[in-house]
Amino acid sequence: MPRWMKSCLLLLLVGALAACQGVKPALSSQKNSFGPEKYKRGERFVPYSDQVVPPLEELIRRKGFRQYTKIRPYLLGYSYDGTFAAVLVYDSRAKAYRVDLFHTGTHQVQETVYAPGQIKKGGASSSSANLDSSRSEEEELLALTQETLDLGYRIKVPTTPEDHVTHRGIRTSGKQALKFTLKQVGHTAVLKVEKGKDRWELARFPLQKGERLTSRWLVSSSPSPGEKWTVVASAHTEGRQLRPLMYTLDASMLTPDWTEDRLKKRLKTVLGTGAQVAFRGKADSRNRPEFFLAVRGGSFSTNGPGEAPRLSGTVDRFVILDAKGRVCFRGNIAGLVRDEQVLLDPSIPKDPGARYRLLLLEEEQKDSQPIRVLTVDQLNGEGRTVKTYELSWDPEAKSFRYEG
Repeated sequence: MPRWMKSCLLLLLVGALAACQGVKPALSSQKNSFGPEKYKRGERFVPYSDQVVPPLEELIRRKGFRQYTKIRPYLLGYSYDGTFAAVLVYDSRAKAYRVDLFHTGTHQVQETVYAPGQIKKGGASSSSANLDSSRSEEEELLALTQETLDLGYRIKVPTTPEDHVTHRGIRTSGKQALKFTLKQVGHTAVLKVEKGKDRWELARFPLQKGERLTSRWLVSSSPSPGEKWTVVASAHTEGRQLRPLMYTLDASMLTPDWTEDRLKKRLKTVLGTGAQVAFRGKADSRNRPEFFLAVRGGSFSTNGPGEAPRLSGTVDRFVILDAKGRVCFRGNIAGLVRDEQVLLDPSIPKDPGARYRLLLLEEEQKDSQPIRVLTVDQLNGEGRTVKTYELSWDPEAKSFRYEG
């Protein structure tokens, strides 16, 4: 069955199940679901005790599994080559288990599928997704999802991650002793890694309104070649289900070029005191961001992948740096300058009160490079727009180009 047909059928089945069971969540029962785990006697779920990746049907039938996945994500396993990883949480609104399939190279969700929240005793096996009129909707949904995991993504490699308190760092073993830290800074969860005296910022996860990090997270070694580590955390708002946050690091790709100290020095050199990174492009093959958008003064906000806009705000000054730290574009009192030499509109007089309104849009493409456009409004001292520039991302050159 083609993947698009399976996806449509999965959505229809989840909708039908939710309609039958009622989709309105009981907020009172969810209110304390993210605190310390409390299990009834005999219902404590023991995670990661399998030698193989267990079938979904078996997991769902285990006592305590639903309660466990209400308060923390469950890392089901990896594909054979470590490219994909599956993470489960219980979705109280859909009354079903949500399975996010992450691409460990891009750190993004490749696909989301669902499994029924409960299975009746004596139900049909989920080993085959062949349509069977004698099956219930729950059994058909389970079979389709299991097929996606087994045949679509080959989630066959089990894992035994280490579990830690979120506000404490995670130290890894192996050739390179690393320390991961995750902290909530305003509306963002910031993931960093340390190796010796060097420290790198790996990712910023934008948090939704009222969302906060849950109390525990985990680290797992990936089956991919080399020394790779996957961290899985989660965020939640009161009365809503978990949202997994995942990142996989190839430790061999950590480069001294972009440690936090070196980046701060570079930003101070090109933009002055008070400069900060507003947005980072995806990491390249050497784990260097494709570009940095740094700003000084003003204010801005960001959203996560798939949300629009990725960045918006009005700032005093800004620069765009490439992966090597070279200034590609600069917004200053003279206007927008390319490569530190070309003033894009010489007809505009210098204005010490000039400011810049930035709007970054990004459309993810599963099978190709993302479409990324940065619109820059140059404002005069009175706040009026004097010029609008459009910069489009060139995926081959790994840089923005001026469109006029």
